[in-house]
Amino acid sequence: MATLETIRESLRGAADELNPQCRCPLDIAEVLARLGISLEFKAIQGRSGRAYLVIGDSASVVVSRNRTAPSLAEGDRFSIAHEVGHWVVWRRFGFLPSSKTEYWKHEALCNEFAALLLVPPRFLAGFLRDLEQRHRVYSVFFPKCVASSARVSWDVAARSITALPSARLAYLKLSTMKCEDSLTRDDSPQEILKVVCSSFAGRAGSFLGEGARIRDNQLSDWMRGLRINERATKPLTINLGQLQLCNVGACFARQSKNCWTVQFHTDDEGITMPSGQA
Repeated sequence: MATLETIRESLRGAADELNPQCRCPLDIAEVLARLGISLEFKAIQGRSGRAYLVIGDSASVVVSRNRTAPSLAEGDRFSIAHEVGHWVVWRRFGFLPSSKTEYWKHEALCNEFAALLLVPPRFLAGFLRDLEQRHRVYSVFFPKCVASSARVSWDVAARSITALPSARLAYLKLSTMKCEDSLTRDDSPQEILKVVCSSFAGRAGSFLGEGARIRDNQLSDWMRGLRINERATKPLTINLGQLQLCNVGACFARQSKNCWTVQFHTDDEGITMPSGQA
């Protein structure tokens, strides 16, 4: 049976073959048609945007929808591209994951494939250079611009940027959440910050620091003082488990009332993470 690294290299090659001109946004429905894979929609109450691969006499990708929509949303596009990754593995290696461990490893590989297909590195490198040099866009806003151009989510855009070695940029998305085990003076749950997206890849598709809670009232109060779309810089020291930042020069931008972007450079000496990951 092929090794995971062999499958990864094959998927990377397939992403180049399926989008050789690095089109962004890529017409994912046209890619399916070219491969002879049909696209179907199935109404499932309370479940939307998830896709799965059906292999029989002919292959099809089924997108779950809880309502009819005229076009594919960002989540639909990524889910479909992910299932194309599974189809490539099946066609080239003749198997699908058979165990839970194997399944999750393949999920990570197909997520990587979907990002490469929808946000090709060659496109991304030139796009970021153009944003910085021609349009004078600050790097904290890069994921938003990439997401809009490639029609992917902010999370996929941020992780694609960090995966590009020449970019040397990392991102965190922070959001407020109610913490039931921490009460205010009036006995109501206190709002704390949570890392809802990290662009630092960990093992088997995980991301370092994602899900961590930040109990720093001084930082929270300062961030809440920012206006929406306002940019500000500040040294950042936080412990996010396997990802720790000590006096790292960070750039902050408020996305919405309860959401912030944090950007810093991957080669900052104040970053500590497991060896071999960056």
